[in-house]
Formats: sequence, structure tokens, C-alpha cells
Amino acid sequence: MIPQARAAAKPVDEAARLLALTELEILDSAREQRFDSIVALAAEICGTPIGAITLIDADRQWIKAALGVGGLKETPREASVCTHAILGDGTLVIPDLTKDARTAALPMVQDGLRFYAGAPLRTRSGHKVGTLCVLDTKPGSMSESQLRALRMLADQVEVDLAVRATSLADERRQVIVERELESIAQTKTAQVDFLENVIALAPVMVFTLDVKGRFVVAEGGAVDSIGLFPHAKGRLASDVYRDHPEALRVVARALAGETFSSPLSFRDVHLDAHVVPLHDDAGAYAGSLAIAVDVTSRRRAEAREAMVRRATDVARDASSLREAVPLVLHVLVDEGRWSGGMLWAPVGDGSLELQASAGCGAAVQGVARLRQAARSVLGSAKAVWDDEVGDAKASSGVAFAIHVGGEVRGVVQLVSLKQRAEDTDELEALSALGGQLGELVGRRLAQDQLRVSEERQLIRDELTEMIAHDLKNPLSIVASSLEYVRAEVVTADAELSQAMADASVAAQRALDLVRGLVTQIGLESGHFAVQLHDVDLGALLLPLVDSRRRLARSRGIALECAIEAGLVARLDRELIGRVVDNLVDNAMRYVPVGGCIAIEATRVADRVRLTIGNSGPPIRPEERAHIFEKYAQTVPSEKRLNVGLGLYFCDLAMRAVGGTIAVADPSVLPVMFVLDLPVR
Repeated sequence: MIPQARAAAKPVDEAARLLALTELEILDSAREQRFDSIVALAAEICGTPIGAITLIDADRQWIKAALGVGGLKETPREASVCTHAILGDGTLVIPDLTKDARTAALPMVQDGLRFYAGAPLRTRSGHKVGTLCVLDTKPGSMSESQLRALRMLADQVEVDLAVRATSLADERRQVIVERELESIAQTKTAQVDFLENVIALAPVMVFTLDVKGRFVVAEGGAVDSIGLFPHAKGRLASDVYRDHPEALRVVARALAGETFSSPLSFRDVHLDAHVVPLHDDAGAYAGSLAIAVDVTSRRRAEAREAMVRRATDVARDASSLREAVPLVLHVLVDEGRWSGGMLWAPVGDGSLELQASAGCGAAVQGVARLRQAARSVLGSAKAVWDDEVGDAKASSGVAFAIHVGGEVRGVVQLVSLKQRAEDTDELEALSALGGQLGELVGRRLAQDQLRVSEERQLIRDELTEMIAHDLKNPLSIVASSLEYVRAEVVTADAELSQAMADASVAAQRALDLVRGLVTQIGLESGHFAVQLHDVDLGALLLPLVDSRRRLARSRGIALECAIEAGLVARLDRELIGRVVDNLVDNAMRYVPVGGCIAIEATRVADRVRLTIGNSGPPIRPEERAHIFEKYAQTVPSEKRLNVGLGLYFCDLAMRAVGGTIAVADPSVLPVMFVLDLPVR
């Protein structure tokens, strides 16, 4: 029966949340590379084939950017997992969507999706409007570093959404200005109305020049707030702009009666100026009207975005961390308009050691105050501004940490020889950059560790294969010779006779182990020829059990076997015989005196189920997921220590014949191994 979907509750701030979403002006917009790149990076870090930026509207989930979903643009709100994610404050992780009552019945789950992780996206007012999420078609999990990376990337999405909304607002104001400028040329009344409307807008400046180039009007909120020429009225523009050649060129074009638009920059302020001529009733030129719109915030936001993107790109493309560090510093110094930059590395005693510098960094690296300022971010994930980073050589600075797995691996410090005002948006962008660089460093370190691990495993496997093949022939000779001596030499010495028998058994056991190791190597490499036949399970297992029953009885262990008559499975006799022998041998090591080992085989649907249980110490739930791994070890308690290769071989062999092996929950006996074998 298909489960019924559990509808998500609406957030308590639903009305305000929908208003905040509308104000972003993002719904039904075209694709944008910056959001596509973040989705691709999130999916890469989290190791999933699917990622998306989703926005939860009143009755739908709209997809701004996506990877791995084809052309899907939106879904009903009630059919989404993200509508549940915006109800909480943290990242929502659902390892298996089919096992969560909220999501098991969703169409996307019925179609094959299994894993979900989504970080809520908040507006500056704190309303959660959507998610940055990753999905997979198989159940999964997230490491702590992946969760931090997903949250950091979500923070960057929030910044980009806010910057985008600000840019749209600036463009809208500019469109209003341009439309009003067109109407000015039609009637003088329209000019007056336009002037009144524009003056009410902020941040703008309104100027009018007479035919001699004298300021008649110099108004607007931006004149005072920015501090540009507050006493211009009544003065000649040539005097006011004496030290600004760019502005003088704009004035000359205005006095020539031109209609045009031009960018202007004064110190750190950026303007877009729009100029139209004014005419008297006779149609003669009477002066010019100029509207200057302050676009400083937009330009800075675009510059920050480009700087962070380029710094991340050069770090990702570098062949090594040593190569990446100076490249990133140069990008931050050049595009962030800083005088210099340094990278500090933490040392054991909590102090910092200079690792690299760019720009004027070398000139100020000896200033103790710089090191002290850099240390202030060691315990913080946020960038820190400082207006007293040194003596006259450096006036302002900012520092941010590079975190790798919760550990500070470095502190980037940027300094300016000129005094700079603190910029909270820049601090936020640098904080996000520190997180992204940390994830890149962490992934590079993880790749290096994986490569070393794989190289060690290869050496271990080659050594194992060499030992196994080199021991096989000598052990065969020893086992055969001992069996011959035992059969041919008659002795009345009981101890000598028993010693020969024990030696023969030990040699045969060692030979069986080496043969098993050779088989294991063949299974791993794909060179072992599996021989599948229809085999009567009773004919295969009953002799094996009988051969083990005497040894079990000598140890005070009951060995029971119940096999359904006529039970036939499709298997390799040698492999499955070794699997059962391994499991029985393993059980006899742990079952105490008076305990038992039980073997049962029955038909279950289209499979043959073989259950091998024992009364030894139970296998803990946390050990079951790893017990079939190569060289796996369990928790060293209650005599259950090194598992070695026995269970690993069992898993290899079962998969080779198309079957499965698992540890079941305790029922009749504390330890239960369940083997499912195929039939024709």
C-alpha cells in the first residue's frame, strides 16, 4: 500500500515570508551563472548527482538553479521536501526519504529519490524563503565538513539574492530617471514635476546649470550624505570641478547642449549622470539639467562578487596549496583595492607565523600589531575589521580565518596604507570566502590522504598475493608428507602418534587458509572462475556439518542442522562450502561451553535462505555496518576482537554467486547470520 503524504505545516510568519520572497523579485527569472555555479559546487562537495536552489511560493516550489533534474522548473508545494526544510533553523538531512513519514509518499520519492539535505535560505529580515539542497537516488549521509560547506554556500546564495535585489532596485530607479528625462524635453511643466519627483528619491543629486555654466540648483539627499560639493549653488562648475577633469568634460558636453549619460567617480563614490538640455519659450538653449544617481553600493557588490569568484577559481585551479596561496592573495589585493596582504599560519603555542605576502605585505610584516590583529579571528568564523593594524605604514585592515573541518588552518590579512571605512558587506563576503577556501583546502587534503591510503592498500594487496602464492606449494608438500608419514609409519608411542595427527591437521588447516586467500584475491581481481550449478543444499551441507560435529562436541558445543528436503540453490559448491565452514569455525571460537550453533535452510519466495546462528556474544549494532569490511575490527570486548578476512571473504563469495549475507537482529540466538542464495 502506498503511504499517505504528511502535509507540511505553514511557517508562523507565512504572510511576511511570502512578502519578503516577492520583494526579492526572483520568481520566474532567467537562469544565472552565479547560482548555477553554487549548485554545482554544493553537489560536488556533498558527492550527490542532484542539487538545486529552490524558493517556496504560496502554492508551488520554484527552482532557480538546478543540476541533475532535466528541465524541471517547479513542483506543487505539497510535493516538495524543501517545504519541510524551511520550518527549522538548521540544515534538514533525511538519510532515506522512504523511511520518513513526511516524505515517503511524495511523487519524487516514488520516482526513485532517496537522500535529501537542505539548508534554509534567509532574507536580511530573517524570513526563510527557500533552500540550497542536494539529493541522491540512494540513501546517504553527510559528514560534518559537508554540512558546514552546504551552510557556507547557502550563506553565499543569501548574499547573492540580496545583491541582486539591490541591483534591480537601482536599475528601476535609473529607468524612472530616464523616462522622466525624456518627458522634460517635451514641456517645461514636465521638467518641474520631474525635478520634484527626483529630488524626493535617494540617493540622487539634481543639478541645473545656466548658459554660463553656473550652478542654479544643487539639491538631493546624496549631496549632504556623500559630502560632495555641498556649497556648489551659485558657483561656476569650472571652479567647483577644478581638480576633477572627468567632471569638467561632462560640464563641457552639457554646455554644448548635448543629451547623454556618463559614469562619474569622486574618491570612492560612483555615480551615473544623465544630462539633458533646457530651452526657453523661444526654443533657445537656456542651460542643462543633470541627474546623478549614486550606484556605489551596486558597483561595490559586483566587485566583491567578482573578487570572491576569482579567488575561489584560482584556488581550485592551482596544482597545489603552495601555488594557490600567493595567487589568492594577489587577487584579493588587486581586486579588493588593498595595499597588501599576508597569510598567517597557526603554530603550536597559539601564535602565528607569516607564510606568504603580496603587495606591501613585506614592508609591514614585522609590525607586532599586525600579528595581534590577525590573532583576533582565530576563534571566530567571521571577518574582523581593524582601524589600528600598525604604525603609519598601515592604517586599516581586515582579517578572516580559513577553517578546515572546524580547525583554523590559516588567517588572511589585508591592509591599506590609506584609512578605509568599515564595510559590513565586504566583511560578510570575506567570511564566506574563508569558508569556501577552507572547504577547497579540506578536499585537497582529503584527496591526498585518499591517494596515500590507496597506495598503501595496493602495496598490502600485492604483498598478500605474493605470500599466498609462494606459500601454497610448500604447504601442499608439508601436508601431503605428514599425511603419508602418519599412514605409513606405525608407532606404539601414543604421544608421537597424536603429535603427528595434530601436525597433519594444522598443516591442512594452513593450506586451506592459503587456498582461501588465493580464492579471495581471485574474487577481488575478477579472475576467479565461478562455477554455478543447481546444488542440493542438504547433500552439500550435511557432510560438512557432520565433519564439524565431533570437534564441536569435544568443546561442549551443540551443532544442530535442519535443512528442508529437496532444497536446491544455484551456487558454486566450493565457495559456499567455504562460506559455511568459515561461519561455523568463527562461531566455535566465541560460543562458550554449553552453547550451541544452529544451521537452518528454507525456501523464502524466490530465494533459498540459509540461517547460521550461535549463542556467542552478540554483535553490536554499530559494528554490523563494518563487520564485512576488509581487515575490519570490532569493539574489543567480550572476547570479540579482530575479525580479519574471514567475514570479508564470505561477503565476496556471496556476491560472486549473486547472493547476499547480513547480520540479523537477535531472535532465537544472540548472533544470526542470514544468507540469501539464488535459485534457477
